[in-house]
Formats: sequence, C-alpha cells, structure tokens
Amino acid sequence: MARFEMSEAGFGAMGATAQADILFELGMMYATGRDCETDVVAAHKWFNIAAIKGSVRAAE
Repeated sequence: MARFEMSEAGFGAMGATAQADILFELGMMYATGRDCETDVVAAHKWFNIAAIKGSVRAAE
C-alpha cells in the first residue's frame, strides 16, 4: 500500500471541507483501484478520516 503524507504546508491553506473532500477522493481511489491496487481496508480508513473531517459524502 502506498503511503500518503499530508503536508501541513499544503493542506493548512485549504478549508476543512476541501481537505475532507480530498480525503474522500483518496478513499475512492483505493476503493475502485484508480491509479493503484484496490485496497478496501485503506479505502475504509480514508473514508472514516474524511467523515471525521466533515465530508458529507464519506459520512453516507
């Protein structure tokens, strides 16, 4: 599984909603195997983090 590093310099300038949406998209990437191998455990992790950060789509 690829490691995803969140740089505070890059994410700090974004709003919380934008951060959550990016984390949701990361979960979708792992769930569907887009540009990586399918990994449902990693997808679940990123969906949970996105939901905690405020992503409505991840919370559904």
